[in-house]
Amino acid sequence: MALFLGLSLANLGYSAWRSSRSFLAIGVIGGFAAALMPLDKQAFTLNLVLHFAILLPSAIIALKRRWPDVAAWLWFFSSLAIQPALWTSHVHWVYRIAAFDLGTLICVAVYAHGYKPSKFDPQAVASALALALTALVAFNVQGGPEATIHLLAFATVTVILGWLITGEKTVRIPILATGWGTAAFVAPFGFRPELSALILPGLAAAHASISLRTKSRIPNLYGAICLGLSFIAYAMGQAQQPPLGLERELTVLVAMAVATVLLAFAETKRGSSANHFTLLASLITGPMLVRVTQTLILTSYQRFDLLFAVAIGIGLVAVITFAVTVVSGWESGTAFAALAGVLSLSAYALSASQATLGFAIEIGFLTIAALLAGSLAGLTQRRGEQNWTIAAASIVLAGLVTRASVLLCAHWHFAPSHVAIPMTLATYALLNSLGARWKELPTLHVVAGLSWAGAVFSYALRFADHGFAFNQELSVLLVLSTTLAISLPLANRHQESKDVLPTLGAWLGWGLFSRLAYIVLTHPGVGMQALPAVSLAWTVYAFAIMGLGFLFDFRTLRYSSLAFLTATVLKVLILDLSGAAPGIRVAVLMALGLVLIGGGYWYIQRRQSFTESSR
Repeated sequence: MALFLGLSLANLGYSAWRSSRSFLAIGVIGGFAAALMPLDKQAFTLNLVLHFAILLPSAIIALKRRWPDVAAWLWFFSSLAIQPALWTSHVHWVYRIAAFDLGTLICVAVYAHGYKPSKFDPQAVASALALALTALVAFNVQGGPEATIHLLAFATVTVILGWLITGEKTVRIPILATGWGTAAFVAPFGFRPELSALILPGLAAAHASISLRTKSRIPNLYGAICLGLSFIAYAMGQAQQPPLGLERELTVLVAMAVATVLLAFAETKRGSSANHFTLLASLITGPMLVRVTQTLILTSYQRFDLLFAVAIGIGLVAVITFAVTVVSGWESGTAFAALAGVLSLSAYALSASQATLGFAIEIGFLTIAALLAGSLAGLTQRRGEQNWTIAAASIVLAGLVTRASVLLCAHWHFAPSHVAIPMTLATYALLNSLGARWKELPTLHVVAGLSWAGAVFSYALRFADHGFAFNQELSVLLVLSTTLAISLPLANRHQESKDVLPTLGAWLGWGLFSRLAYIVLTHPGVGMQALPAVSLAWTVYAFAIMGLGFLFDFRTLRYSSLAFLTATVLKVLILDLSGAAPGIRVAVLMALGLVLIGGGYWYIQRRQSFTESSR
């Protein structure tokens, strides 16, 4: 019920967007069919609620488009659909009569609002209404295969009668349409649901073939109605006891998917917008393909869980969509493939967090996902689209590469995850910086910054929680420092932000170098105390930054080095010499003062020489 209600509302939404009477008809028929489904459980109140959930948006569409003829047949179908609830004793008569009256009033109001004088004669469709009511009543009097035989014979006689009439087309066409519709729409339901669900997609495909040959929309409209009714037959088959078997269900889903593709192809060949109908076909066939793939995987490989099977199915939809996009040039194909890829990765992430999938399986899945993300990024770049799509693909690749690195390191016992994650992200940040400089893609610098920040965050989380072994932390800090030192000059190309990135890097590097020097100098092989080790590291780093500031003429780097030296002096006086005698503290203070005076004089001289050389 929820499936067909959702599909009907989607068709109504498309009708409102594209002003399509065909999709409005499909949505109304499917929606009223969904509203009738609760009657199997005697849920008449729910039947009325769903009935108006379809009637109201359909009436609003007809009201806005000023379609009085739509209001007329909307009243007809609404009146038919409400009959079971109208004649039951399970609902108070006031509510039943009020619902029936309200439906009629809504349709009459829409008809009156959009009425325009025309040559249309309501009596022309009276014969069609009589034929349709006769077929429906006869079908309910005697069901089963006998009803199918009767309806096919009745439809044949009706079509012959329509051809024999030589009067106006306004009389002949409704009769022919009713006869054909009786055979195509109603007769298949005389068989069991699993057989009806196979016959109706076949009829839809046949109508699509006729539409391809005749370039007419009417056969395609009939095919679309058959396809919608096949969903109802499929739902009826799943609701029966026992439900459809695995082989039959997969056969029905494949048949409906093929019919959907043929209908969309026929509509595009007729001259309609290929983008819209391809998207609609993808939205319909995508869930079918996921269901088929999920079922086949779960029956063939018992070790897989439901989420991973769904992830593979959605990933297959993404791959097929990408292939169709490359071949046909479908405009919305890249966006649809990207959305399917994100959903597939989300299902994979949930599955990987709950169960162990296996090394080879995960590596294979991640490799295919990475190739798809890279291919989508390359396709958008060739089309000249915005760089943000490439940046988004790069962010997705960061997660895939990091996960693959963790799996590889764990499988081959290279390093634990808390070492592999920051090192992988930092290396990936450097690769993005190189790619941004090489391909002239500034957005990749942003991805590089995010990746490096993620590496630092991962390192900080592990450091705050459990800490590192000496070799592990030394390796991580060396990689972080090296990638930072290489990436910042690659990103620093704009004159207006010339001093920003070097200064940011100097302050970030101060923390990394301090920790790196601390773990090295306090190692038992060196044997320095903690406070002197940090002071020595700060002094060396400050003079190194000052030298770089003079070498590359970065004023803010020189200012930063002075700040580092000031912090070093304060640390020495407050912490390092906190337990020393007053005389020693005074002597050290005087020595530091002399060093600062000499250093200041040297700094002024060097600055003047650089200023003169720059002139």
